[in-house]
Amino acid sequence: MDAKKVIEYALSQVGYKEPSGKKNWNKYAEDIDKNYPRWYGSCGKKQWLDWCSVFVDDCFIQTYGVENAHKLLNRPNDNLGAVVSFAYNYLKSINRVGKNPEPGATIYFQNSRGLSHTGIVVSCNATSVTTVEGNAGPNNDSVVKNTYSRSSGYIYGYGYPV
Repeated sequence: MDAKKVIEYALSQVGYKEPSGKKNWNKYAEDIDKNYPRWYGSCGKKQWLDWCSVFVDDCFIQTYGVENAHKLLNRPNDNLGAVVSFAYNYLKSINRVGKNPEPGATIYFQNSRGLSHTGIVVSCNATSVTTVEGNAGPNNDSVVKNTYSRSSGYIYGYGYPV
């Protein structure tokens, strides 16, 4: 996987915002629901739901094509990866998760209820990790670039697409 490609695509989406009055409507779910109906398949359409994981999925689909995205993210057709914990567990099932960030990896965040959010690692150094995340920002309605301390308790871990 050429991580630069997915990072470049994700960065090109920074600034996207849900249309006014359409909470959790987003072009990423629309694209997957319309053009790749077997991605989530019988699990249902993902429009109007929290969309951080849908954003990550669409970045990989747009960058590498749907078949390669299936392989990279270890996703079957009819996958449950729109739910953050399932997205993480698909990679965990093939030992592709860990605690060290790397560009192009998926990052997983936790709250008091467990895994709660995801994004794509853009860059990292000894003390920080920079990401692109969908369904984020002050109103949870945008694609934003964020930087976190690597020691943040909010960070659960990382997934390494194969």
